[in-house]
Amino acid sequence: MSRTRVVPVRGMTCSGCAATIERGLGKLDGVEEASVSFATRSARVTGQLDEAALLEAIGGLGYEGLPSVGASLEGLLDDPEGEAARPRALVAAGLTLATLVTGPLPLLAAAASLATLAIPGRVVFRQAWRLAKARHAAMDTLVALGAGAAELHALWSWITTGSGMFLAPSMIVTFVLVGRALEAGARRRSTEALRSLAGRAPSTARRVGEDGAEQVVAADTLVPGDLLRVGEGETVPVDGELVEGSSGFDESLLTGESLPVWRRPGDALVGGSANVGGRLVTMRATAVGGETTLAELVRLVVAAQSSKPPVQRLADRVSGVFVPVVAAVALGAWLFGAGPLAAVAVLVVACPCALGLATPTAVQVATGRAAQLGVLVRDAAALEAAGRLHVLLLDKTGTLTEGQPVVEDLEVVGAPDDPVGRQHARDEALAAAVSVEAATGHPLAAALRDAAARRG
Repeated sequence: MSRTRVVPVRGMTCSGCAATIERGLGKLDGVEEASVSFATRSARVTGQLDEAALLEAIGGLGYEGLPSVGASLEGLLDDPEGEAARPRALVAAGLTLATLVTGPLPLLAAAASLATLAIPGRVVFRQAWRLAKARHAAMDTLVALGAGAAELHALWSWITTGSGMFLAPSMIVTFVLVGRALEAGARRRSTEALRSLAGRAPSTARRVGEDGAEQVVAADTLVPGDLLRVGEGETVPVDGELVEGSSGFDESLLTGESLPVWRRPGDALVGGSANVGGRLVTMRATAVGGETTLAELVRLVVAAQSSKPPVQRLADRVSGVFVPVVAAVALGAWLFGAGPLAAVAVLVVACPCALGLATPTAVQVATGRAAQLGVLVRDAAALEAAGRLHVLLLDKTGTLTEGQPVVEDLEVVGAPDDPVGRQHARDEALAAAVSVEAATGHPLAAALRDAAARRG
């Protein structure tokens, strides 16, 4: 029986890596569909392949596959490589500065340059070596070749002439690591938006026992059929059905409507919505954990971040042939008379892969920020198409309001004509309305109370 696994993948540094893994997994027996996302550092594989064989195949391609996380969000948001990117870039920048300062002293400059490649830059060379053993090439291959060749050329020049350009290899590694740190920061901000979306559901719930007593329990221990109580200002922990009481619920997370929706016994409640109607209600859980509407929304956002717009598919095709073409050009420059310096220059210039880094990062940041603002994007192609919009038609006005009704004006039928009498009639009418609405949490009642408070 076919099943879908979401496998976190470590070691990817550009969309070319994702394309390489995707092609490799697509050739495996039993795999019906494979999609690898550089943005979420994960592979989504559908088929009859067991997990051990899947992880082994990813390792054979020169990358590291981690145990699958099913279709949930957990595991995809953990990014140990991203957390280490910033300190690694800072160390590289410091060593590069030391290389620059010690330029007149070749021995110290050589030591600082070698330290740059060996300490913060070892992650690049280690990945390049793993790819070489798997007979693959990616951006790390070019970076390692460029920086390594520049370092060897500087050492050779120092030995033969007494001076060498040790700053170049240090700067190559530093620029690449700084770029990855910036990309990791953007990814982290997008991840925080997803965590915020996933965190709309509370971690605890008030469960009602058979004796009617309440007990605060962890939300992940709830099962369908549990009776729960949700008070004013509290968030519905899981999807369910209202069985006792009635109140207003802010469901803008799902519908975009800023005004609360009044729910009565028998109505469905959505996990993550907030009880803002001022009433204590009792509900029965119908869907928990990964089966809730909120969990599905989070999965949709992750799927949108993992999807590839047309421009990224172009980037994947370019990245897939970029590395071997650059290596061939560098080798040709050396063999056909331009010399080793020209070959090193080709490798150095070709090291950055802006298209492979920028495209998936832009998709991830855009979808994550949109989710934070309450806009769910179906996929990356829809996001790209949105950039060409000139007219936006909305089928309801509730999505454009602030969600906080305000009393703008008050007219009383039959009020006196004189200004003092008219104002007195307005105050009496407002006071009467507020006295009726004093015990309800309805948004219109709150607007009336605010108006009375403003008028004293």
